[in-house]
Amino acid sequence: MRSGYLKESTFWSHGFLLETCMGQQAITTMQHDYDVYEDRCPTRLVLDRVADKWAVLILDRLQDGPVRFNHIRRAIKGISQKVLSQTLKKLERDGLISRAVFATVPVTVEYALTPLGRTLTETVSTLVHWAERNMDAVLAAQRSYDEGRVAVETPGPSTAPLRAEMAPRVGFEPTTK
Repeated sequence: MRSGYLKESTFWSHGFLLETCMGQQAITTMQHDYDVYEDRCPTRLVLDRVADKWAVLILDRLQDGPVRFNHIRRAIKGISQKVLSQTLKKLERDGLISRAVFATVPVTVEYALTPLGRTLTETVSTLVHWAERNMDAVLAAQRSYDEGRVAVETPGPSTAPLRAEMAPRVGFEPTTK
């Protein structure tokens, strides 16, 4: 373990050695084999954060450079001020974004991606724009699924073959007269 900071104190948190050094924190990673499929793996917390729709939209919005709080709020339709503030704090805590406060009247606050956050820009952008490009196909699949469910759940002579075909997947046995 090496750190470029003069060490004041150390403590452990979620498998990381955190060193508080002259008012800053340096994170020194220990050798770990993380397995996202294990229920207690801390990677699940990171996935939970970056898979959140608001976090994805914020990270995508910040990829072109620093953005003020109110600009983010106006750019992402439907996000409340409270949810935006909470999401920004969580992303900042995870080291994905930075927050800069400028002493103006009123106070100006800008958010930007950190180097760690920049490692996600391609992935986030791909995900966001995949959703835009494939929304029609997703909606068609949902309609098809919903129509199939209605046909299976609605008794009647015209649905008997369909019910028999779907029985193992739906979880009931078809009745024959």
